[in-house]
Amino acid sequence: MALLILHFVYVLAITFIVGFSLINLFKIFFVDQSENYGFSITCFLGFVGVSTVASFWSLFGGVSSAFQAFLLIAALFLYVRHFKAVRRIFKSYYTELNRQFLLIALGIIYLGIGLYFGVAPSGYSDDGLYYVQTVKWASEYGAVPGLANLEIRLGFNSTWHLLHSVFDLRFLGHNYYLDLNWILLVLFSWWGLIGLKRIFNGQIQISNLMRIGMLFPIFLIRDFIVPASPDLPVILFYWLLITLLVELAENYSEDSFKRKSVIFVWLAVFLVTVKVSAILLFIPILLLAVIHVRARNTQLVFLTGVVGIFPFLGWAIRNLIISGWVLFPSTSFNFFAFDWKVPTEWVEQQVCWIESSAKVRGAPCKDVIAMSYSEWIPKWWAEQTETQKMLLYLAAISLVVFLIWRIAELVKKGVKSREGQYFNIVGITLITTLAFWFVSAPDVRFGLGAILGVSFVVLALLLSKGLKRMPLSLTKAFVLLLLLVSFYKTYQSLNYYVGVREVFKTYLFTPSKINEPINIVETRHNNIEMIYTRDEGSKPSCWDAPLPCTIYLRAPLEMRGDNLGQGFRMAEEQKDNIE
Repeated sequence: MALLILHFVYVLAITFIVGFSLINLFKIFFVDQSENYGFSITCFLGFVGVSTVASFWSLFGGVSSAFQAFLLIAALFLYVRHFKAVRRIFKSYYTELNRQFLLIALGIIYLGIGLYFGVAPSGYSDDGLYYVQTVKWASEYGAVPGLANLEIRLGFNSTWHLLHSVFDLRFLGHNYYLDLNWILLVLFSWWGLIGLKRIFNGQIQISNLMRIGMLFPIFLIRDFIVPASPDLPVILFYWLLITLLVELAENYSEDSFKRKSVIFVWLAVFLVTVKVSAILLFIPILLLAVIHVRARNTQLVFLTGVVGIFPFLGWAIRNLIISGWVLFPSTSFNFFAFDWKVPTEWVEQQVCWIESSAKVRGAPCKDVIAMSYSEWIPKWWAEQTETQKMLLYLAAISLVVFLIWRIAELVKKGVKSREGQYFNIVGITLITTLAFWFVSAPDVRFGLGAILGVSFVVLALLLSKGLKRMPLSLTKAFVLLLLLVSFYKTYQSLNYYVGVREVFKTYLFTPSKINEPINIVETRHNNIEMIYTRDEGSKPSCWDAPLPCTIYLRAPLEMRGDNLGQGFRMAEEQKDNIE
């Protein structure tokens, strides 16, 4: 735990100064020259900046010790360059928190909750199948041509796993620093606590209630906190993006519009590189761009687009190198014919498996894809847990309520209402995301960001109308009661992985290590010396096995050169034997 705290401070120190430097690039466009975007938002933008640089670095080699040294030197340089401004910012943070004992206490509690998840051992199957191996490949070799030929899931190329490689300090002799998920949870909890402070100051707004809402569903997302799952950033950042749009609707000013638009674009593009299924976020990006162009903010649109394209460009190039496909696992934009390109049949089979397992588990994928809605929906619904059904009911009812409210507001205020424009973008974003999720891969974990998003938008809307009529003292009591219920549910979920007392007995100084595979076999396959694993009685998993490791052997696989960094391809003379 002590080592995790040190790593926590290191990650925040790096991401804060990188995010702060990005913010300063755009100061010329704002009348208000304030540099305080909030600590958490600044760190989030730092994740974007660090991952972008790491993406391009990885095109030439691993993001291990050399990149760490470069990153540390760059961060120190930026701190020296912005020393006075950074000192002003931290003074403003101190002023904001001065005598805010409840806020500080809650912040420490959420840090403790995050640390629990940080030390807990992961048994998540995808960690063993490809998360850990993806991080190891990026750390040791960077972007490897045709890596997805070795294991198809290594082609998912999530920027979130690249960030784990960036902050993975295994070169210091440890193998347990895959902990960005719990750090992200703590940052979002702190971001949510600002909403609590505003509510206690009498600012009863939908956006502030949505911030507080971030503090409640930890027990719903616990399975994504311990592993290096990209599902957690998708859920949390999606919630943040919806909240930013609501804040624009409620507190419009020209400066606020510009600032939040820039933040929205950077984080939305970053989220697409974390998980390609978030690609529909380009719709609200385009809608915001149209509003800016109409307001004659063309320079801001251009510069935001130029800066925003770099995270996407670095990720897309990595996709082409790792799998040969621009938007893997999609076969769209099939313009390139590299010798390491993953066969189309394999990609289509992977998409078929993802979509079918999200609809009907265990059935042949082609049979599921061929089903009509009336055939697969009853089977899909029967497989949902009671909690998942409750969430789906809540989302469906919330969506209907939201649409009725928007229609009533349009009739009352007309289509030119500035507040209405942004709430309409919220609606378009939620509806398109939920529709795409439902028709393609309706696994609740894939759509949890939008499901919780639409539910909490409507709950916050209804609560804001009720709380505005209550005395502030009753509002505070009501919110604190909800927090107590949330803490109780969270405490129940804490013992799910390891007893809270055991955390202090076993993991006081060091967290649990990454699992090692069992039943591994060292073999030579064609021209490749490799590790092959077939765990008996459980899913085959490579976990922290030496590279290269795979859970299956494909007949036509071969190396493209003399070392692993040169990648893998399908042997021409054996391509007819592709399984």
